[in-house]
Amino acid sequence: MDMENKKIYTTISVGALMILNVWLFGNVTIGAVLTFAYIALLAMRAGAIIAKDETLYVRFAFGLFAVVALFMFSGSVFFYIWRLNTEVVMTLTILIPIIMLLFSPENNDKRVSFGLLEKEKPGFSNCKLILIAVYLFVIALAFKILSNSKTMEAIQSPWEVVQPLFFVLYFLASALLISIIALRKTKKTDNTSNLMENALNKVRYFFTKTKPDADGNLAKSNCDIILVSIHLFLSYSVIIFVYGINFGFDPFVHQASEKLLAITGTINPKPFLYIGQYSFITWVTEISGMAIRTADRLLVPALSSILIPATAIYVYKRFGFSYKSILISLTAFPILSLPFFFSVPQNLGNLFLLSIIILSISPNTRKKLNIFLWFLGVTAFFIHPFSGIPALIYLSLVQIDKIEIKNKNAIYSIFSILSAAALPLMFFAGGKIQANQSSAISIDGALNLKQLFSDIYQWIPFQSTLHTVELFSANYIPIMVIMASFGIWFIAKIDKSTAKSLIVSCIIISIDAIALVNLPIPIVSYELEEFISRFFQIAFLFLVPAILFAIIKSVETALKSRKTIILAIVFFIALYSTGSLYSMYPRIDAFAKSRAYATSKYDISAVSWIEKDSEGKDYIVLANQAVSAAALQENGFKKYFSTEDGDLFYYPIPTTSPFYKIYLDMVYEEPTKNRLIRAMDMAGVDIGYFVINDYWLDSKKRVEQAKSEFGIDGYKKIADGKLHIFKLSR
Repeated sequence: MDMENKKIYTTISVGALMILNVWLFGNVTIGAVLTFAYIALLAMRAGAIIAKDETLYVRFAFGLFAVVALFMFSGSVFFYIWRLNTEVVMTLTILIPIIMLLFSPENNDKRVSFGLLEKEKPGFSNCKLILIAVYLFVIALAFKILSNSKTMEAIQSPWEVVQPLFFVLYFLASALLISIIALRKTKKTDNTSNLMENALNKVRYFFTKTKPDADGNLAKSNCDIILVSIHLFLSYSVIIFVYGINFGFDPFVHQASEKLLAITGTINPKPFLYIGQYSFITWVTEISGMAIRTADRLLVPALSSILIPATAIYVYKRFGFSYKSILISLTAFPILSLPFFFSVPQNLGNLFLLSIIILSISPNTRKKLNIFLWFLGVTAFFIHPFSGIPALIYLSLVQIDKIEIKNKNAIYSIFSILSAAALPLMFFAGGKIQANQSSAISIDGALNLKQLFSDIYQWIPFQSTLHTVELFSANYIPIMVIMASFGIWFIAKIDKSTAKSLIVSCIIISIDAIALVNLPIPIVSYELEEFISRFFQIAFLFLVPAILFAIIKSVETALKSRKTIILAIVFFIALYSTGSLYSMYPRIDAFAKSRAYATSKYDISAVSWIEKDSEGKDYIVLANQAVSAAALQENGFKKYFSTEDGDLFYYPIPTTSPFYKIYLDMVYEEPTKNRLIRAMDMAGVDIGYFVINDYWLDSKKRVEQAKSEFGIDGYKKIADGKLHIFKLSR
């Protein structure tokens, strides 16, 4: 029995222990440790199949990607053909490692002459060791500040509660990380003086079957990539640490759905969307005992911080770039402002899509990697079709352009035209488009090219650091377009086919976004604007590899310059990474103001009081989305009412419920009994509640009007006026 198969049998044994822990002990700590070991073992096996010649970290990242995708795919299949209950979770835990036995890593019989490869070896100088120690200290302080900033108040931006010192530490950490990577240099050695390191490399090879990298050493490569991943996780984890309850509204819906799936094994009616994420969260939480909320919030930030560096290293080093220039460029990744800082299926699907796009541009793509990309594309469809369909369209375009067939250009063009109809058809499939209804949004607001450049001089001269950040934020689109143009030009010089497919895919998705403006879609304007924004964001993902190419090319060229230029690069990247981190999250300052308030502990108190006050009778509540989110967290999908407008949740859902329109009339115009009674009549109930938060516009005036209208018999004040609840019974 070879070592690789021994690892699989070990994995199966660990899986059996996990199942035993679930059935007999239910210990969360044991479950978490065993689950981590199980996933790590599977990831190393999968990584050996997909990327056998890479460094240990890159192999692990690719393997982790494959394992997560495999559980998402298989869990989704079981969900749609049957259910995803405890028995299925246990079956998958044992079945997945067995499936891995069918795919053997490529033959590694070729022995490596480590001494010959190590005539030049990178060394950890004393200076670099000190910088690493200082960096880890600074990054630990930054995480500590975030942890101490945790709040359950109704904040509009995380920066309301995070100390300004955090940005100083983030800037310093960015500068230190770039310096650490820049000190990656070689020193002349001979084979005799490196017997110990040669021996260590042979030990690594025995256990990992991984050759030394191009620089002749594994540890240094893995160390630098790990530091970059830690840095990205810091960038994407602000929400996890600061928001004590949750961020936004959608995560509450998805976590409530995941809880329902974990309890019942299914969701009725079975949704067309999101099951990829739901199935993985169900598996990992049921097998480990981890809380659904914790696993859900960690999923996208953690996965993105691991995958982005690994995929970038794998691809761009094949274009001839050095590890140094690639890793330094990755510290600037927050400049792209991609929303991987909170977990919803759209963001997870976009992470899959971005990874597929980056990996696909790799020169001389191996057959196994190509199969892997198609598998990821199908899995992305199970996560969210808005990401999966573009992934499959793009992979098809790449495949068509590579094969040698007659009339290839005509086939490519016809497929591109037909593909432009794919995403709009999703609205038909989802029942979004109905007769006699239309949306109202002007294309001028979506595509005002003049506006893109109108603010370029607005913040000059630079009166402060914030003005510099705002200059970049206000002109983000033209800056990215210019960088992408350079990147596409560079890529086209190497591979015209890949460059063409990137551009065509970007155009197809942009056309879909424009088409949404002119289709009769029966949804409120702000929801339509959200869909249009999502489509343009997906189109932007096809430009990211080109933007990264341009950044890496610029860094590589600059690193060959004088030391003063290198110092300027360190300062510039650290500064703009810090500014981009600030602008990536909701903010409140002289230039921008977030409109959304986080769900607070007072919202949860209001939901609990209403539930107790109703005494088990049916009721409806008119409240804002923060209170509705609290209801989803506390009570799940407790009650729906069958109405002429379809099944309505007993709290307003902002994007779909007519209750929310009535609520807006109450808070913007006047809270009246007739309006609340109209909502009660729609649901067929005799009890209704009206809730208003103190931060709402004219809240004091509306509270006094409500007291006059409803009286004070059913009135309840939460936390000395943070929320006001009015009850109407009949």
